[in-house]
Amino acid sequence: MKTKMIVVCLLGICLISGYASAQVMTVHQGNLGYQLDLTAIDSLTFSTAPMNEITNISIEVNSEAYDGGGNLWILQVSALVETEDSQPAPDSFMVMFEVFGEDVTISGASYIGNESIEGITTPGVAFAELVYHSSSTNDLVDIEATVMGGAGEINTRLEDYSLPIQEPDLLLNPETSNFFFEDASEVAVFETDLFLMDGHGQGINNQLVQFHSDTGFFHTTSNTSSPVESQMLTGDTDEYPEMGDGQARRYLLVQFFEAFPDPAVLVSNITISGVIVGTTTETEEVTLHCST
Repeated sequence: MKTKMIVVCLLGICLISGYASAQVMTVHQGNLGYQLDLTAIDSLTFSTAPMNEITNISIEVNSEAYDGGGNLWILQVSALVETEDSQPAPDSFMVMFEVFGEDVTISGASYIGNESIEGITTPGVAFAELVYHSSSTNDLVDIEATVMGGAGEINTRLEDYSLPIQEPDLLLNPETSNFFFEDASEVAVFETDLFLMDGHGQGINNQLVQFHSDTGFFHTTSNTSSPVESQMLTGDTDEYPEMGDGQARRYLLVQFFEAFPDPAVLVSNITISGVIVGTTTETEEVTLHCST
C-alpha cells in the first residue's frame, strides 16, 4: 500500500505526515522566559491521522500562574485541536504558539500529547508556557496557536488577554486614625492610601480597586464638594500622576451626625477596607476613631 507523504519544514525541522521520525528542539528557560535550542537531543515518532481531518483549534489560559522566580510568573497555555467530527486530534501534530506583547515570551514549538506543567497529558491538547514579569501584570497581549490542516495552516488568536495579578496583597494606610470634632459643623477627613502588591512584592498598576467604609463616604479629594467615588485604578494615571506603583488614594469624609447618631455616645469607631474589584481577595481592614 502506498502512503501519501506530506513534508512540513519549520525552523529547519522536517515533519513527515504518516509515519516518520523527526528530531525535536528543546526549550530552555532564559533570563526572561524561554529560548529554543535547535540542537536536537531527542527523537520522537510522529504518527498522525490524515491532515484534512483537522478543522479547529482553540486556546485556553490557566490564569493561576506558577512562580518562575526573579519576579517572573509562568502561565500554562493550552491549544485544543479537533477533527471535523469534533474529536480530539491524534497525538504528535506540531502546534506553534506565539505571543504578541512587551516583556512576555512563550515556549513556541509544541505538539499534541505533550505534558502540562503538572505532568498531565490531555487528548487533542498541546501545552505551552507563557512567561511574564510582575511589572507586566494587567498588560494586554495576543496569543496565537497554529497547526497544519488539510487546507494548510489553521490558527486561532486569543486577543487582548490581560496578564492576571498573582497572589495579590493589599495594605491600607490612613494618614491618621483619629479625628477630634471641635463642633458639630466639622467634617472628619481621613486621607487613605491603598497599596497593591503581587506575590513578588511588586507594586501592581492598572488594577481596579475599591474603598469601603461602614460610616461616611469616600471622595476624590478632601473637599466635601468633590465627587463621591470609591473606585480607582492603581498606579500613575493621567488623573492621578502622583501615585506610585500599586498605589491608590481616596478621602473618607465623615459628617458629625454620621459619626455620632447617638448624641450620648462620644466616641465612634469606623471600619474601612479595600478590595480588588472582581476578585474574592480578602479585604484589609483598619479601624478609625472619632471623638468629641
